[in-house]
Amino acid sequence: MKPLPDRSPGRSRRGSILIIAAGIAAIVAALALACVSRVRADAEEVHAFLQDVQSRVMLTAALQYVQETARLGWDDPAPSGRFADDFEHEEAFGWIDVRDGQAGPRLRDGRWPAGIALSDGLGNGPAFPAAGGRAARCPMHPLRRPPFAVRPATVGNAIRSDDLSLAWKDLVGYQRPDPERIGTWSEFIAGDRRPDPAMEGRAWFRVRRHRIVATDSDDPTTWTSPARFLITCGAGASLGYRDWDEVVADGATAIFGSRDVFDDIRRHESIQWYEAEWSPAVDAHRFYRHMWQSCYRMTNIDAVSRPTYNGWYGFSHWQGGTFAYIQRIFAEPSEW
Repeated sequence: MKPLPDRSPGRSRRGSILIIAAGIAAIVAALALACVSRVRADAEEVHAFLQDVQSRVMLTAALQYVQETARLGWDDPAPSGRFADDFEHEEAFGWIDVRDGQAGPRLRDGRWPAGIALSDGLGNGPAFPAAGGRAARCPMHPLRRPPFAVRPATVGNAIRSDDLSLAWKDLVGYQRPDPERIGTWSEFIAGDRRPDPAMEGRAWFRVRRHRIVATDSDDPTTWTSPARFLITCGAGASLGYRDWDEVVADGATAIFGSRDVFDDIRRHESIQWYEAEWSPAVDAHRFYRHMWQSCYRMTNIDAVSRPTYNGWYGFSHWQGGTFAYIQRIFAEPSEW
């Protein structure tokens, strides 16, 4: 005779508990997966936000770079043979020369700084700072120790009491420098210019000067965009290289290893483009007026080409300059 199945209450309860436990486990797993997905999405959003912030910080750095190079950074230690005080620290007079309205940067005798190749008399050339050429590429990273670094600590310099017969200047004179330099004097001056490996490859910017076009090369009033710049700001590890061909041309393939690695880096970067026009005019309501051949003559030796005195009292030109406009560009330019 066939035995009857066991239908006792205890066996039924055990089966129900197993089903409930499996359901709770499935719910917990689903909640955990949703939590992990949300955390990952938040992390990606935060990363994108940080990249956007870094890109915008690079805009500030690039604008400062444009302003500084309008005047500084052109020192050539070699004598030119043109002046009695030949060993000078050469400075320029603006992207639009404040003396005569010609394109700069040019030194006090009208020459472009040494090492800058030009393709015509307007200021166009194959590479920055000449107009129309390859952009200046500026990867931004902290140095391991910048020049003239000091310790962030207060140095005690108590008044000496061992010899009260000393002069006052010796009693209160600093026995230890405050702030205190890092390293020897030569190390203090030179610093350690190697990139900080923990911060390398975070952000960069590029500055390209628009090509100058003229209907009359002898008349600066007919020149277009003599001081207009395309600024590219990026956050990522491409070091500011636009494409793999540029990496190859610079001999920097060892940095990235292969085109695929570089292309993957570029896909995950945040890049923004801006256009800015540098202006030598810094005087309030006449800010936008470029008085090409009506600039102040600074000194006789600084006056080159055909400068004339400005007849408007108070109109100010400054070789450091400022910006007539800064504009965001949302579509990728054909050249940057």
